Amino acid sequence: MASPGSIISILLLTPQGIGNFLAVLAGVGLAAVVSFGVASVVLLRSHQPQSEVNATQHIQHAIRKIIITGTQGIGTPQMAVAILQAKLKPLNDITVSVVAEPISALTPDQNALFIAREDLVSMVHDQVPGEIRILGVTNYLKSPVYDQVLAMLQAQNQAK
Repeated sequence: MASPGSIISILLLTPQGIGNFLAVLAGVGLAAVVSFGVASVVLLRSHQPQSEVNATQHIQHAIRKIIITGTQGIGTPQMAVAILQAKLKPLNDITVSVVAEPISALTPDQNALFIAREDLVSMVHDQVPGEIRILGVTNYLKSPVYDQVLAMLQAQNQAK
């Protein structure tokens, strides 16, 4: 779709006649409607990150390790490890290690659950190809994903 300045330029270059002007404006309007429609479909389909869907669908192997990852693996991911360990402490019957690692040091592990910031999920998939369980978070320090992880671990523990 053209910007307002472009629309003015297009109208200035349109041949004389009201029919020509209406045809150009109708084309611009139609382009706006099509753009809006395509954008709506894309946004509706991308509402839930694919990584969260994959994490809940592929629980074939027991989760033995939770890796919270970032570009450096220190700082906020390390604080998230402490938060998740504190949430796991009351659950004595669940034994899982929680660590922070930089994305560049990740290796495939069927028994691992990866947690990364949503904008880094694709980097994790690039570093660790194949079927992995990964959850995206918007904020390492305050995320409802940690409660989902606890629920997954409790369900896994009850299935034993």
